[in-house]
Amino acid sequence: MNTSTPPLLHQPQSLRDDRRTLSASVIYRETVSGKTHLHIPPGIQTAKHIEDLVNLTLDLLAQPYQFAPGKSPVQRFGAKLDEGLQRALVLTPAQLDEHFPKHRLHPYVELFIQCADKERLFDYRALGQALTQAEQREYAAARQRMLTALRAGAREPAFRKKVKPHQDKVRRNLTCIRRYTDAQFRHSRVLVIRVDCMFVDGFSPAHNWTQAQRYREALIKYLNRDLPKVIQPQKERDAKMKPKPIAGYIIGTEYGIETGWHFHVTLFLNGNDFANDVGIASRVCLTWKDEITSGNGRYYNCNHAATVGRYGDKVGVGMVHRHDTVKREVLNDVVTCYGGKGCYYAEAQTGTKDRLLNKGGWPTAKDPTKGGRPEKPRQPQCVHLAQVFSENTKRFSTVWGPREPSQPRVSY
Repeated sequence: MNTSTPPLLHQPQSLRDDRRTLSASVIYRETVSGKTHLHIPPGIQTAKHIEDLVNLTLDLLAQPYQFAPGKSPVQRFGAKLDEGLQRALVLTPAQLDEHFPKHRLHPYVELFIQCADKERLFDYRALGQALTQAEQREYAAARQRMLTALRAGAREPAFRKKVKPHQDKVRRNLTCIRRYTDAQFRHSRVLVIRVDCMFVDGFSPAHNWTQAQRYREALIKYLNRDLPKVIQPQKERDAKMKPKPIAGYIIGTEYGIETGWHFHVTLFLNGNDFANDVGIASRVCLTWKDEITSGNGRYYNCNHAATVGRYGDKVGVGMVHRHDTVKREVLNDVVTCYGGKGCYYAEAQTGTKDRLLNKGGWPTAKDPTKGGRPEKPRQPQCVHLAQVFSENTKRFSTVWGPREPSQPRVSY
């Protein structure tokens, strides 16, 4: 039998890495009766459970196909895979539907649930340690049949056709987000603003897409029309200069069972014109809460959290220089791509053809005919060593050498 991994969905590395720094903002510690507990909302656990199901299915499909009748389940699957399989069976299909009522699950998750439910693995897992020896043997045999069916189902042409549109959409979203972010660095410095806009509990637009869509349109209108007037420097106002528009924005729309519809907003501004990232982010947050939603909105200011060291060294917001490769890597892998991650593991369904990922206009290239001293050509993570004279060209040339990557600042 062919033991090679079917050429299905190759998950992007940025999604496989544990880099969900900005998404852990709602995880906090609380002290009760002198004991400190880590509070993780159920929605975060369920979302992570979906991600683990995808990764577990990929790992199971990649394992060599070897089953000896005398081996135990742990010896068949491996210790880590066996632990992952046990955790994957904790939530039943009915519980997943309850937590994700407006979502379409990943094709790998649907295949895993179909094969596991057919062999009644969720029923065995619910019994826990109360299995008899005969039931444990049957449980092990059912897991073996599940894996066989999982491998067979993943090789079906119909399943591959189902995975391909999902794969293409995710690749298009992530590629477009990265290209759009890189295009912002036609400016030498870019001021990155990152906020989350949500609704308070009990507010009907939180679970009504038609109403939530109107609030998203109002937010986009504010970012394009009113925000440039609010953040315009007083000196330019006195000179009656036209407000400078924002360089661009990315808004990712997601739905959670606790928060409902919410928006991950990333703003890009010309760093040569603006510098107060925390103040601008606070202005956007307060406008969303008090003016757009009339007090029915809530927010999370990622720029303020970065200034107090909430994210440690993984800071990709604030002022980002064009040649700061360390910050730009965090910006691409954590800040901007986070808004597009929701459609990978469980895609929200609006029932219409509305976009769940919105972007501003593409930046135009800098006019080479305009004046100003051009930027010196230098390579990222290189330092100027010396000038060397060439006998052939009769000119001096610059010699560059490697240097240690710059460490991002925790505060601004």
